[in-house]
Amino acid sequence: MHSATRCGRGVLLINPAGWQKESINLGLCLLAASLEPAGFDARVLDLNRYPLDDESLLDKVALYRPSLIGVSVKTATAIEAARIAALLRVRCPGARIVAGGPHVTLCAEDYLREFPSFDYALMGEAEESIVRLAAALDADEDIRGIPGLVYRAGGRIVANQWRPPDDLDAVRLPNLDAIESFSWDAFRYPIVTSRGCPFECIYCCVNKLTGSRKWRARSAENVVDELELVAREKGVTSFEIWDDNFTLDLPRAKRICAEIIRRNLKLSWYCHNGIRADRVDDELARLMARAGCTSIAFGIESGNPEVFASINKGEPLSAVVKAIKTVNKAGIKAVGYFIIGLPGDTLEKFVESVRFQRSLPLMHYVFGMLIPYPKTRV
Repeated sequence: MHSATRCGRGVLLINPAGWQKESINLGLCLLAASLEPAGFDARVLDLNRYPLDDESLLDKVALYRPSLIGVSVKTATAIEAARIAALLRVRCPGARIVAGGPHVTLCAEDYLREFPSFDYALMGEAEESIVRLAAALDADEDIRGIPGLVYRAGGRIVANQWRPPDDLDAVRLPNLDAIESFSWDAFRYPIVTSRGCPFECIYCCVNKLTGSRKWRARSAENVVDELELVAREKGVTSFEIWDDNFTLDLPRAKRICAEIIRRNLKLSWYCHNGIRADRVDDELARLMARAGCTSIAFGIESGNPEVFASINKGEPLSAVVKAIKTVNKAGIKAVGYFIIGLPGDTLEKFVESVRFQRSLPLMHYVFGMLIPYPKTRV
């Protein structure tokens, strides 16, 4: 257990429980890492991975005595996040409570209006803005100019403009040790090597979350430095890539694999966030296999050509078939993700998708229901 933080310099970051139990909230670990150099003692309570009942949660908050509490808000956890904020508002009247995360980025004004327990919200990639907010509150300075900040003023809600950072190599590595009860034993390390996506699939909110269609990437050396660090210092033997579009820049993806091979890291990994089928070639597949990649997931979405064409993915269905054959030939297993209920989908077209899925040499497949996220075309 962490010791109690100093009152006034403690920041507590909370990940509410939801139905997606895989891995951790990496965003909160990035925020914790950003807060440290500014002198803030940041802790993460991941209630999704390490559940606490309400009284235990309140006991932890009493122990930490934070001056600022940040709550991560995804669309699926928006109601639970608000419930936690209301609970903490009663027990911690002196703490400022800020909402952040993807759901807040897409509809911050509505969320603050509906849930008054939150004092503020931070939109977008908040590694810099949360430090500025914590410092301004600590020094009792004006907060109104902080990029991405959403606050109340004279009965109205004001949302400041923001822009994502261009130089991702300058972003500090996530501090997973800030998570209460976290253990590195047999942990598959999550890494984000790029942010954003230039495409506009009708069901996807990625470029709404980043504020543009710009794709930004870390250098190959910077990525592999992180992997080498956690392998050496934490005993990590496996990792997974969480990028929205890892292979968009094929030469960069190849350099990452080549650097892993050159450093002889001997790590097992997979790429299951779903990469584009038209951004894989024979050379990349071979390099990924040599670098330790065991499986790749493709966002196939639908096996019906008409429905597939309607989602604005910008690649032909034939590219999916080719990509799966390409990775299989290199010794990498393929996973397929499908969406049920896309515009124009019918029972007959869904059956066609199932037949298409069965025709593919997939190790695994997932059919998920369409979720209409805020600000997307669907």
